[in-house]
Amino acid sequence: MDSMAGRQYRTTRLGLAQASGRINTQWFVGKLQAQAITQKALAAALNIDPSSVSLMLHGKRTMDIREAAVIAKLIGVPMSDVALNAGIALPDVDDGKEVLIKGWVDAGYTVRWEAPKGPRKVRAPRNGGPNLVCLRIQTAGQSVNGLDGALIFYRVVSGPLNVRLGQICITRVQGSKETCLRVIQRGYETGTFNLYTFGGELKEEGVVLEMAHPVVYFKMSD
Repeated sequence: MDSMAGRQYRTTRLGLAQASGRINTQWFVGKLQAQAITQKALAAALNIDPSSVSLMLHGKRTMDIREAAVIAKLIGVPMSDVALNAGIALPDVDDGKEVLIKGWVDAGYTVRWEAPKGPRKVRAPRNGGPNLVCLRIQTAGQSVNGLDGALIFYRVVSGPLNVRLGQICITRVQGSKETCLRVIQRGYETGTFNLYTFGGELKEEGVVLEMAHPVVYFKMSD
C-alpha cells in the first residue's frame, strides 16, 4: 500500500468536494483531544499516513468526504459539522425521498449487485442531484477502515472522464465485468487512468474506463 505512487497520491490528491474556506484547525484539535484520539490513531482510522493527517488538519491537504464521514463517526458529531469546519460543501440530507439500496461494497472495494444486509430503502441527500444510486459498505470490520455499514450515494453521469480526476467514483474498466470503488487519477498514456483505493494503493494502472460515476455523499451508520 505504501508504494511511492501511493504516497505521492495521498499527499497531492484533491478532495471530492473542494474546500470553500479554510479548515478550522482549533475545532478539530479540540474534538480529537476530547475523545483522546491522537493524530496517529486518526491516521490509522483513515488509512493514510500521519504526515497526511497533519497536512490536512493545517489546511495544506484537502479533506474528502470519505475522511469527513470517518472523522464524524470517531468524534461523535454530525458529518455536516465536520464538513462545515473543513470547508467542504455537502448536499443536504434526508429530504424524505426514499431510494433503493441497489447493492453492497465488500472489503476489496468491489461492488456486489446483490441485496445488502439491513433495510433496503434509505432517504437520499436533498441536493445530491438527479440519478442517484445507493450502495452499502459491508466489510465485517475488514479493510475500508471506519466505513462498515456506511451508505454511498453516487450519481450516474456521462461525459468526459478527465473532470473526475481526484474523485471517488464507482468505476468499471473497459472489458471487465467488475464494478469497483476507486479514486481516479490520470494515467501515463492519453485516454488512460490509474485507479487507487482510499489509502493510496494503486490497483489498476493505465486502464481505459467504461464508466466512472462520482460519489456525492457518504452516510454513516448509527
